Amino acid sequence: MYTGSSRVIDFDPSLLLGLLDLNTKNEVLIRRQISTMYLAVFNFWSALEFYNNGSIGKGKSKEPDDFLEVEFDSSMIGKKVDREIIALSTYRSACDHRVSNPAKNIIFIGKNPPIKIPSLILSNDILKKAHLSFATIIDLLKKKYGIP
Repeated sequence: MYTGSSRVIDFDPSLLLGLLDLNTKNEVLIRRQISTMYLAVFNFWSALEFYNNGSIGKGKSKEPDDFLEVEFDSSMIGKKVDREIIALSTYRSACDHRVSNPAKNIIFIGKNPPIKIPSLILSNDILKKAHLSFATIIDLLKKKYGIP
């Protein structure tokens, strides 16, 4: 089993950037890809925090590597990726917690006060915006933690 820096490299989602189908119009595929992007970058951040920073998570199970998504979202605010994390987190919430399209009443709770988006149409344009946000956040995390 890998630990430390080698474990962090395994979580690096950069390879995923080129594997996504950004031309799809299929709503289900759009939803799955947006969800995958968010969770991939969240897991990368969690690994960086746990293995590189020695941070301990505050998740419900009280395990040291149990991080909350709101911790991730909040940690990105003020790091020059505010728009990107708000967009990616909001899109992911719409994809994973709403069945209708347009998704209604999505809340980004990583900022105080929370941001409420009344309606969001999940489309190919949103997928492409999510992809740009995903790439920007990966780049920021790699620079912050010195990952090549």
